[in-house]
Amino acid sequence: MSFFPMFIEMNRLPVLVIGGGMVALRKVETLSSFGARICVVAPQFCEGFNSACEEGLKVEMKRRNFHPADLDGIKLAVAATSEIEVNRLAADECRKRNIPINVVDVPQLCDFFFPAVVKRGDLAVGISSGGGAPALCGRLREYLDNRLPRDLEEDLQKIAALRKSLLDDGARPAEDQGYLEMIDRLMDRIRNNG
Repeated sequence: MSFFPMFIEMNRLPVLVIGGGMVALRKVETLSSFGARICVVAPQFCEGFNSACEEGLKVEMKRRNFHPADLDGIKLAVAATSEIEVNRLAADECRKRNIPINVVDVPQLCDFFFPAVVKRGDLAVGISSGGGAPALCGRLREYLDNRLPRDLEEDLQKIAALRKSLLDDGARPAEDQGYLEMIDRLMDRIRNNG
């Protein structure tokens, strides 16, 4: 069964990440890049967490074991520990509270899957195999990341501004030649980048 890809507003969304290793750090970095308000709970944190925080990663770190009360006020959770009992407890507690949870590498405990993400400003591409082939998703992410120009943000802003202007004037962007040409030029640039 495939999963529905849904993009949600993450800005200031309260998220709990359980675990302090490199996998948890990668999840935190991705969530943080979308503006989530993140709390991380773990008895120990890898050196990468300390380095990332020194470099400006903003997270609340609690150096202790996970407690169900850590879920109070949380809207999304990620369990990234190597301890099955902790992951299962987190998943059970999240379900009781209707909090979607991703349990890394345990698809049967997941309510959602963490996609492989390519991000350029407001453009975000998420890739998922429904938990069945994360390595393939990682390779596809790398493939797209190498082909999308790093400086897409200005072009995206121009396209978005023109679309808004057209809509404000009662026009249909999909029928506007200038709008379509702008998109075609960007697509040509993307094709020529790879």
